[in-house]
Amino acid sequence: MASARTVALLLSLFHLGTCLSFNVTTCDSGCVRARREAEAAGEKDIASQLRSIVEHYKNEDPVGLPGAPIPDPVDVPDFKFKVLTVTLECKRVKCYGLSKFRFQRIKLDLTALQAEVGVKIAALVMTGDYTTKGFLANNQGPFTVTVKGAQVEGVASLEVDRQGHLEAQNIDLNMKFDSINMNFENLRGPVFYAQGILNMISNMVFESVKPYIFSAMKEKILAAINQNIGKLPQTFPNSVPPLDIAIAEVRREIRLRGLDPYIVQNQSLDYGGAALAVTHLQLTGLASFYRVGDVSIEVVNHTANATLQVATQRLKGECNWQASLGWLSRTGRAEFWIDYLQVRARLLQPLNVQRRPRIERLQMTVGNLQTRVQGSGTLDYVAEFVLNVLPNVIRCSKSKRKL
Repeated sequence: MASARTVALLLSLFHLGTCLSFNVTTCDSGCVRARREAEAAGEKDIASQLRSIVEHYKNEDPVGLPGAPIPDPVDVPDFKFKVLTVTLECKRVKCYGLSKFRFQRIKLDLTALQAEVGVKIAALVMTGDYTTKGFLANNQGPFTVTVKGAQVEGVASLEVDRQGHLEAQNIDLNMKFDSINMNFENLRGPVFYAQGILNMISNMVFESVKPYIFSAMKEKILAAINQNIGKLPQTFPNSVPPLDIAIAEVRREIRLRGLDPYIVQNQSLDYGGAALAVTHLQLTGLASFYRVGDVSIEVVNHTANATLQVATQRLKGECNWQASLGWLSRTGRAEFWIDYLQVRARLLQPLNVQRRPRIERLQMTVGNLQTRVQGSGTLDYVAEFVLNVLPNVIRCSKSKRKL
């Protein structure tokens, strides 16, 4: 359950909400029971939303976003503007096609609590009635403006408020498009014969409608995010990023599952009459890992890729060993220390979660190794020298080759 809650916390930074069993307040048994009931209800709600999202992204070309329905059409208040000597007024304006958006790119910075979103809308159609007033330009009738290939770029930010709750504060949006076409029926007059004037009118109509498009998108997306975040009672310190709290929860889960110390299966090696057996090998310190640098998640072409880098503090290992050669046999004990273990990974997961995730890149760096061997008498010093010096010599030689 704890690991699922940790995953839900990371998802909350993107869309859903948090689900960690973490609280910094104290209360009586009745409060605890109420909190647990609230958490259980929140988990059921999150689970249902997760199922809807999973079903949504099973499609090869998913359109829209579950949980954040954008109104379609969008009603636009009446507006008017002046072009040269002509005043154009538009009434009963509606914008169609806003809900048919497709995510092209999503990049989530879990450290800065900021998301960059790229959305494509194939076509936006604006309809309404117009009236023009001016010298030899008194016209009225219906109009249609079609915008094709609309690209919406947005940056959303999440913050921890004074009460310790996550809250989506703002989304900044910007839009560009490939082409724009207009059709104003009954539009007559010498001032409209120039193609540049017609392009100016269509652009001004679009610029007048665009603020209401952004308002509809911002309102629904912010409401969906804050609604899910606000359902759970967990709070976070203002000075600690929620990502680091999630990492702390993972460390706790590792300890609860008995993975620190980590027990390695017994190993044996037999070659040409010589045998070496290693038993009771355990490694301590895996739960001491921490975040190194930023953690980002990016969605491109319906595939999510996450880049993360973590490192551990000093690791300690110990084991029993038995070496034999013919009728000679020795047993002893060995200890070793690794200054740090650093892992940088890039993971890929299709949005259709029925497809298996894969590791695209895995880079591991091992710090200096120190050993202490007991049980072989004078050979202990030889073994310690080889194990302590040889890895560092190899590491230095590889570094020189790279330089």
